[in-house]
Amino acid sequence: MDRIELIDQPEISFINTNTGEFNGEDFTGLSSLPENWSIDLNGESVDYTNWSVVDSSSAGGTAPELRFSWAPTSNNTFRISTYLIDASNRSDLELQFIHSINHWTWGYSYILKVQTKTEVQSNWVDKWDITNSGNKPPTIVTVDLSDLDGQKFQIAWVFDGNSNNINYWYIDDIVLASN
Repeated sequence: MDRIELIDQPEISFINTNTGEFNGEDFTGLSSLPENWSIDLNGESVDYTNWSVVDSSSAGGTAPELRFSWAPTSNNTFRISTYLIDASNRSDLELQFIHSINHWTWGYSYILKVQTKTEVQSNWVDKWDITNSGNKPPTIVTVDLSDLDGQKFQIAWVFDGNSNNINYWYIDDIVLASN
């Protein structure tokens, strides 16, 4: 199975894992968001500080990692998305990442999502979501993206709700696999 590196490269590259060239992707060497990733709040592009790269390993990978923080507090849809990924010649697409949730003790529920949008779509499409109201240990998430085979698209991670209800959402080791 081939993999697309998402994190550190502005251009997508497919790497054959059968040769042992790929050891997993993380935020190694980054102290800020990956180049050409974007943040939006309720669909409007912003320079919001809830999303950041931090020197921790709470998602279960190695430091650093992506983190959504409760501050500044707002009841909104907070989205961070990749640049446009060209999978024109790929099939059987599958997204995998690890994550953990540090829930605020007195917080209510909120929704965490993975969304995609092709280059011809104007709206984001939910591909995975959970309604959360408690701590979650490091977990591997696998999302079938085969409906995007052969297309150009973006992937987004989304916090939807009142950010005062969470402490942190940690994400690491993002891999997009294909045949």
